[in-house]
Amino acid sequence: MAIVNWAAFVDEGNIASTILDSLADATLSAASTAIDNSSNLDTHAIIEINLGSLNPTGSPYLELYMVKAPDGTNYEEAPVIAGTNRNTLIATIPVPTGSATKRVMTGLIAIPPCPIKFYVGNQLNVTMAASGNTIDVYTTNLTSA
Repeated sequence: MAIVNWAAFVDEGNIASTILDSLADATLSAASTAIDNSSNLDTHAIIEINLGSLNPTGSPYLELYMVKAPDGTNYEEAPVIAGTNRNTLIATIPVPTGSATKRVMTGLIAIPPCPIKFYVGNQLNVTMAASGNTIDVYTTNLTSA
């Protein structure tokens, strides 16, 4: 019987920095840089979002959307924040209140074997910081021995 193990995470790097700078409340970022998963065929990812110093209020959170290009070229329609095409929403991430930089992550999410891009919806009740914002992706898959 084969033993199934997780492979070590691979740091795909910073896929977005300036697209989050000064992003107004209740708006959607531009698309991130694409990750082409058609060769690596990773099955899962953790998305890390670092925010520059800000002071979110109320019950702040971020919306994370993923769009796919199964044919390798053509991506599905971009999401609309608070819109009806919520099928691309893959996570809502609570963000702590208080004045400071923030580092939040998704849980383990499934990713398809094709190019993907991410969008972030700002639901922090404040405009994001003018700098210091990044999105980093760490991918992994299952291996059998």
